[in-house]
Order: sequence, then C-alpha cells, then structure tokens
Amino acid sequence: MSNYEEAIGTFGVADLGALPAVLDLNTVSVRVRRGVAAALLNQYVPCPLESKKFKEITQGRAQVADKQGVYFSTCGFLPNWAMNRIGCRDLRFMNWDIPETAKDDWIVAQNVSKIYNGGLKAGVFKPFKKGMEPGLGDIVFISNGPSLTEHVLVHKAIHVRGDGTYWIGWDAGRVDKRGKQCAEIVERKLSDDGSVLDGRKIVGFLDIGEIPLTASFENWVVSE
Repeated sequence: MSNYEEAIGTFGVADLGALPAVLDLNTVSVRVRRGVAAALLNQYVPCPLESKKFKEITQGRAQVADKQGVYFSTCGFLPNWAMNRIGCRDLRFMNWDIPETAKDDWIVAQNVSKIYNGGLKAGVFKPFKKGMEPGLGDIVFISNGPSLTEHVLVHKAIHVRGDGTYWIGWDAGRVDKRGKQCAEIVERKLSDDGSVLDGRKIVGFLDIGEIPLTASFENWVVSE
C-alpha cells in the first residue's frame, strides 16, 4: 500500500492528481496530511464572495448575510472548512455543520472561540512561546485581547527577507475593493522579538497534525 509520500512536492504541498478519490489520512504521515490540506487551500484561495468556492467555505452564510446587508466576518470559516475537508468532525474545537449529523451544529459567533477555547481543552491548541513556529496548515490565532482584534488564519509559509521575517497565510475575512468578504493569501511581518504579527499578538496555533480524523478525505474541488 502506498504511503503517498511521493505525492508531496514543492513546499510540502501534495499533488492532488496523485492521490485517490478517497483517502483515510490516518493511514499516512502527518507530512502527507499537511500536504493535502495545503493543496486544498491552494485550490480554493483566493476566491471572491460570489464564487462557489467561497460558498462552500462559509456554507453559504456569507452570501446570505451579504444579500441581507448584514456585516458578517468570515475569517473563522476557512480553518473550520479545512479541518472538515481533511476528515475532522470534532465539535469540541470545530464550528461547522457536520455533514453526517444532518443537524445545525454551527453556532453564531463561535468560529474563533471554539478553535481557541475548545482547542485548549482538547489539547490540540498550543499557546505561543517565543521561538515557536506553526507547521504547514496549522491554524494561527492572533489577538490583542478585544474580540474585534481576534483573527485566525491557516499557515502557508515563512519568508525571510532583508527587511525582516514574514508569515504567509491563507485568510478569509478579508474585504475586497468592493467592500465584500473574500479569501486571500496574506503576508504579515513578524516583530523583531518574534511575538507579534502586523500589530497583533500571536496567541498560539491549533496543530492540524494532532487533530482526530474520523472521516476520509474526499479528493474533489468545486468549480469556480
């Protein structure tokens, strides 16, 4: 049986074309698990509000809110979507309508708090200490305390340049030139002491290498 290590290419990203239609990610290495998550995120981000991809990421809620003229931040949907797509169904730290339950599992205003508070209780959220770096696909939580400063992103890469170190992330909750919610790839400069990203403190990371997977990864990508 293949362990699919050969499917991992540049920057640790999996080649989805080299993977089967259905794959239990419990049977492969954490490296492959991370590579699959990264490949999915690369296929979906960036995407605008009206796209089928953004509809999948937000379970249609962003489009409904937009039509109603209601402000609706979407940053927490992307990491919850990513966890669901690789096979996690753990509502201790996920806020998502789980497909198998056919119930309304999603709770208003809990996208970020469940990742942080639930992740701490489940032992999969790692409080930040200086020198720590997230792994590919880990969920990074940044905040200065008040809820309006809270943000979660999915970690993509670290780039070191002449003017400093930058963390690159897949982000939802972005606002495009039209004032609409969208998902984008974003880079943020790390402070000299390594504890702040673009003015917000790094609270910690949810480690996707440690989350329980109880469903298989289904290898498909929705059309635009």
